[in-house]
Amino acid sequence: MSEQKQVKGWTFLGNGDFTLGQPETTNYLYFPLANEAGMMSAITPRLHGDSKTGQHHFLLPPVSAEDLHNTKSGRNFWLNFEGYGPWSIT
Repeated sequence: MSEQKQVKGWTFLGNGDFTLGQPETTNYLYFPLANEAGMMSAITPRLHGDSKTGQHHFLLPPVSAEDLHNTKSGRNFWLNFEGYGPWSIT
């Protein structure tokens, strides 16, 4: 059984799980991503972010937590549905 804890809109459910009501209304929502090969990234729900292999080695232009949401460059993710055609989810 997990204990729920509420902090500034976030509800922490335990075991690394959390919820955030109306996440589209927050300006600082992003997720850090990493893998065993040393790649590190941060990505927002609108697919903005950066990618790097270290503090001074960037694959994309470096961004701050504020820039993650203000940048004009973002990723575009397309799906192709049979009978409908391509659709951008971003």
